[in-house]
Amino acid sequence: MLMVATSLSPTERLAGWRTSAAAGRHIATVAPGEDVHLSRYCCDGSVFAALDSRTQANNAARRGRLLINGLEAHGASRVRAGDELTLQAPPPPRMSPADVRRVERFFTELTEARPEAGGRLQVLHEDRDLAVVFKPPGVHSTAWSGTRKRWGELTLSDALPLLLSAPTPTAAGEGVASLPAPQPAHRLDARVSGVIAVAKTRRALAELSRLFRERRVTKVYRAIVVGEVRLDRFASGLAVPLRSGEGGEGGEGGGAPDEGALAAGRFTCTLCEATPPAATTADRWVRVEQIGDDGRRSATEVRVLGVTPCAVHGALSTLELRPLTGRRHQLRLACAVGLGAPIVGDDLYHAAADAARAAAAAAAAADAADADADAAAPQGGGPGLPPLPPVRRRAGLFLQAVELSLPHPVTGEPVRVRAPEMARFEKLRARAASGAGFSDDEWDAWRSE
Repeated sequence: MLMVATSLSPTERLAGWRTSAAAGRHIATVAPGEDVHLSRYCCDGSVFAALDSRTQANNAARRGRLLINGLEAHGASRVRAGDELTLQAPPPPRMSPADVRRVERFFTELTEARPEAGGRLQVLHEDRDLAVVFKPPGVHSTAWSGTRKRWGELTLSDALPLLLSAPTPTAAGEGVASLPAPQPAHRLDARVSGVIAVAKTRRALAELSRLFRERRVTKVYRAIVVGEVRLDRFASGLAVPLRSGEGGEGGEGGGAPDEGALAAGRFTCTLCEATPPAATTADRWVRVEQIGDDGRRSATEVRVLGVTPCAVHGALSTLELRPLTGRRHQLRLACAVGLGAPIVGDDLYHAAADAARAAAAAAAAADAADADADAAAPQGGGPGLPPLPPVRRRAGLFLQAVELSLPHPVTGEPVRVRAPEMARFEKLRARAASGAGFSDDEWDAWRSE
């Protein structure tokens, strides 16, 4: 796989993207089998990178910049297989010197803050079409209403043009349809760190969108949760209500802030069929599934890598998680409600985890009262599971995307990128194993790494 090696400075890389994003006419042909509204067809950035919502597609059509077969259209116009769509892209907005300095300072903070902790923004893979980067915790993946309208925050997307090089033609002189700027193909919550795939060309973005839709992208996460997770007594069939409005700025598995969210519903946990009967704890995988009240489903495979005694939390379990779907807060819900073990620092679902443990204990007690002497062992936490200690948000959220595997969006070659576990994970386990408590200053230090 061709890797990009460049000695360009961040400012030169930013200038390269702005040069490649000059105004121009972009043409796309409607895919076979399509018969939908124009705004719906051009709403996710896969057709035209500049249009990643229905509002943007509607506005472009209304202003005469988005045409069907050379004719003016509106957002409700229907497109059909073989139609030619034309987008007249405006030039990128000018950045004032003050804006450039602000982005450069932000980029420096992300790439140079605490490099010894392994939590800085860095490139893990880069070629002409695709990059895989490590996103540190504490930064949003892309802009959304909360980052722009409420706080004016900069996001990972703002820093990427200073980190990655703009695509260039091949030695044979082949042209390349560059994006206006590198675009993340999926999202991680602001408090979640880890690997993110980034498209650099229009072809790569369209193909990455298809790969994610077809679930051909494999992601692996690492988490430290509160309590000892016992996969031989997991929850089954629990219905745990969630507070109205529980959610956030995006999902571990991707999607827009309100896209793919799961309502409260029923959680089930089952041993994965491929798990051998005599498998060790580290080889046993459990599938945690949620069927929401709205009918949506999520599925996550989980295994326990180790359990560390802890004076503060009773025990800490290190889990490996493989999401099979991409829903908002899917992994946090799977741990907190499905297993009754919230991720360390997860204040959003801490109460739901307590409710799940109580529901599991009540169900097990009822089953034991009604069952005969040969009844199965209690499921879920079972009677005797202690209530959770108070949540410690100052610790940060101990959830990291550690691996990403996918076919290359242009060449089709397999791409597998793995990032090492952040240093704060091992520091937390070591501190717990020593039997020591945790000061607020230590929580603040770990949160910033």
